[in-house]
Amino acid sequence: MLLVQGQLEKLQTLGGSLDLHAGQFVDRVGVRLGLPFPAGPQLELLAKEGRRGGVIFPAPARGCDLSFGGPESQAARAIEQGAKREDVALAVFTAIGRGLVKVLQKAGSQHGIASVLFVGGVTANGIIRSYLEEKLPGFDLHFASPRYCADNAAGVAVAAREACGCTE
Repeated sequence: MLLVQGQLEKLQTLGGSLDLHAGQFVDRVGVRLGLPFPAGPQLELLAKEGRRGGVIFPAPARGCDLSFGGPESQAARAIEQGAKREDVALAVFTAIGRGLVKVLQKAGSQHGIASVLFVGGVTANGIIRSYLEEKLPGFDLHFASPRYCADNAAGVAVAAREACGCTE
């Protein structure tokens, strides 16, 4: 998570992942469910048939950092124990959404953040987007078009290039 002030002249890292990134969590669970890699779009389709609360994974957050290693292990156990595939899929996206809500509320209170731009592969997910809109009514949320969410590394590279004044 980056705090951007002005026209990219000041970037500050507020948080990130302590272990697995959200996309790794999605892909690992999706592959374990027999979906092709990358699993995001197929897992989202499966999740749309899930029952909210049918399976629940934690959304561990420490400050503005997220951790998806524990939820991924719990998802593996749930699958092994015969949990409904659809419920597991929905629980993955709900856990990611809950984690994002926690860190954004923390960042908002610590840094006065009211406006948030979401980019990156997982933020193309409609379930997560709807969850964030529902749970963060006090924030001005902006979502990059899904076609621009394939890889947030491109956006970070552009921001870094601009910040350092590089020409290549």
